[in-house]
Amino acid sequence: MKAWTTWKHNSKRCSNSLPNGAAGKPKIVRTIATENQGVDELAAAIAEYREHFNRSADRESKQVEHWKRRLVTLAGELFLERAVAGPQGEAALDSLAREVAGRKKDPYAAVHELLERAGLSRNNVRNNG
Repeated sequence: MKAWTTWKHNSKRCSNSLPNGAAGKPKIVRTIATENQGVDELAAAIAEYREHFNRSADRESKQVEHWKRRLVTLAGELFLERAVAGPQGEAALDSLAREVAGRKKDPYAAVHELLERAGLSRNNVRNNG
């Protein structure tokens, strides 16, 4: 959930840095679909943005950045799923969170414990990274 919130915050911050309709930011088109108002304008704006995006020199780098963020998010979700799996998983996470909140444990040490719960020992992480 945190990764999604961070991504959402960053994408909002980036999209707000351009004026509406500027190159790289889609136009906002007011529509009332039940009255068929603005639908043609919306379709034209989508086509214009798609054409601009496909011509964009940094299209590939944007796609790569998107997939890097998505892969990190997926890896985090799968890691957490694996780290808190089993009957003791949530209890272990709660215990670690309490220790970190109470300043009894360093957050990095807590994450390493989660890595070990997920089957990723410190040695495996160092040797493969």
